[in-house]
Amino acid sequence: MHRREWLLVGGLVVVALGLRLVWLGRVPPGVRFDELVNVKMADHIYAGEWPIYFQEAWGHEPLYHYFHAAGMSLLGKTVLGARITSILFGTLGVLTTYLAVRVLFGHSVAAATGLFLATSFWSLMYSRVGLRHISLTPWIGLTVYCFWRGLGAPLSTRWRGHPWFALGGVCLGVMLYTYFASRVVPVIFAFFTLYLLVFHRPMLRGRWPGLLLFFVLPALIVTPMVLYLRQHPELERRMGQVGGELFAALRAGNALPLLRAVTDTLKMFSVQGDPEWLYNISGRPVFDPLTALLFYGGVAFSFWHWRDPRRAFILLWLSIGIAPAMLSWPPGSLGHTIAAQPAAYVFPALALIAIWQWAAGQAHRWIQWGGRLAAISVTLVFVLQSGYDYFLQWPRYPEVRHEYQAPITAAARYVKDLEGSTPVCISAPYVDYWNPWSVMNFDLYSPDVAVRVCWFNASASALYPGASMLFPGGAEVLYILPDHILLPSVPEAELGPLLLDGTRSADLGYVAPNGAILDTHLWQDRRPLQERLASVASAELWASPEGPYAAGDSEQQRQRLSVPLDFGRHLSFLGYAYERAEAAAGEPWRMTTYWRVLDTSSSGSHEPLAIFVHVLDDSNAVTAGWDGLYLPPGRWRAGDIFAHVHVLTLPSELPAGPRRVELGVYSPVSQERLQILLGEQGQTAPHNRVLLRPLDIRQAARVMRTSERPVCNTTVTETSTELSLLLVDLEE
Repeated sequence: MHRREWLLVGGLVVVALGLRLVWLGRVPPGVRFDELVNVKMADHIYAGEWPIYFQEAWGHEPLYHYFHAAGMSLLGKTVLGARITSILFGTLGVLTTYLAVRVLFGHSVAAATGLFLATSFWSLMYSRVGLRHISLTPWIGLTVYCFWRGLGAPLSTRWRGHPWFALGGVCLGVMLYTYFASRVVPVIFAFFTLYLLVFHRPMLRGRWPGLLLFFVLPALIVTPMVLYLRQHPELERRMGQVGGELFAALRAGNALPLLRAVTDTLKMFSVQGDPEWLYNISGRPVFDPLTALLFYGGVAFSFWHWRDPRRAFILLWLSIGIAPAMLSWPPGSLGHTIAAQPAAYVFPALALIAIWQWAAGQAHRWIQWGGRLAAISVTLVFVLQSGYDYFLQWPRYPEVRHEYQAPITAAARYVKDLEGSTPVCISAPYVDYWNPWSVMNFDLYSPDVAVRVCWFNASASALYPGASMLFPGGAEVLYILPDHILLPSVPEAELGPLLLDGTRSADLGYVAPNGAILDTHLWQDRRPLQERLASVASAELWASPEGPYAAGDSEQQRQRLSVPLDFGRHLSFLGYAYERAEAAAGEPWRMTTYWRVLDTSSSGSHEPLAIFVHVLDDSNAVTAGWDGLYLPPGRWRAGDIFAHVHVLTLPSELPAGPRRVELGVYSPVSQERLQILLGEQGQTAPHNRVLLRPLDIRQAARVMRTSERPVCNTTVTETSTELSLLLVDLEE
């Protein structure tokens, strides 16, 4: 390459890297759980685990995660540290795509392809999030480059391109450890070799040893992972998750879903793109209308000249590269078609350079300048449209802001700017041991917050029906209640007054710079909480052996208890309150429990605790239950108090009458219940659960259908439609 070309390539790399670094803390508006799962995988690597295939997140190839762990070890657990690996892979993908296209079509087409790729919405999206998809693109570029260098090596030389084929095989083998879409890449080269064998056999003369290396080396490299997956087929759950329904339909003889998926995938370039807000403006096609015309022009011209091996190769690269999206959900997925990403931008580049060269060959100067201006304008429109859509439009959509936890990002910046040492409590939907995504997102944006930050979920939802509120010790606490956009943000009715009645100042409706809305409350009066605790302290409580209920005998075996009640030196049970003492079968029923934290420093404080509340029948079987909380004691401090709302759905067939209610605490990791300790000496209670006041079940009344019933001189006839159950208060 000449000096001018080196400058051009350097400029492309600088543009690509700059676009992947600029506004990284603002776009995306936060960090989604997929990225945070990868952060947790890095923790496993730091702990000494070196799997050849990760079982987390429905199965992951390992290569990206080792680079990811290295990046965070250098830059720390920050937003940049979590995404630097993708940023570098995305930038390298632009460089290797330039090299691959240059060996195929020359530096002009390579430069145009590199510019399209570097500035494209598609590449920006996957280069700026901590996901493994983008790690495929540098390796496929290197593989293509080495393969064609091997094909083009003079036969007069000693090695006849065999080292290039060997290096390409190594790159192909390494690529198979990046992302599941890489599995179609060997098919591209296999079909192209078959194409050469049929139409261009002289190109293969003397190349067979090198080609053998090219196909055998990746097979050897990927064999350890293949053997491991054959021994553990259950690890590849992701394949069944994204393509299970389609393959099930095919096995049933229904090909319509497959045809629909193929059609929808082919629309992705100009009509309707990936529908997922996570990685796209839902439905946005890859190309704008002008660039789409260039794309289809390049595709059509390549089909017309399919005898040209270079044209045939990029057609195979594109068509086979998008095949995974035709066999999975959603069709047209930008992630599942990532292997085709570099090839997709070759076609508009071919058409663009063809227009440029045609204009340059015209005799009239106005045609020359007009053609060049048209080519520059189309490129400029693509670059500006991509940047506008990605940096300004996409982050504004509510679905995007919700999925990427924009309110938690705003809360992190708000807390980072606070002065003083007042503890901060934040309500968020994902705070438990198994799903700590809100907490992890906060920590990435504010890794060195000086004040104590506590977490709870004050709002019940369909996904997390329980709700809680934490009350740290101390004179005052700052509560932040973000608007979580697509999830409830208002505290539960049982919990809200405990906070609001003790609030002495509030900043309602604070709008953060990223547009998120935060309600902040400075909680200074603990009397409402103390009054509530005093009102529930007299609730009935018994220790009782587990077993079937026998009237008279069971009551004699009970031992009356009083609060506070010590559960394993971790939690002190302070009391409970039922939403109502009776409930109808088939409806939800709520109760609230109150707890004080005792010890957070003992062994096992990093493991979660769970509270169970069960409604039992006379045979001691659970007829309705709720297990929740799932927080490790290490999140708390001794003296903290929390209230928890438990929501149980009672079966519609539950017979009327009183039903026993039991409560206990256990470790969901070991499945062992915490012992109940009694008295000042901490004597172990004979049973590790307690009985609460019985719940009176009222039978739901069913409205029966009638054949014919005269009403106001009309006739109501029987229909085939089932009437719904109506819950009627029998006492009324």
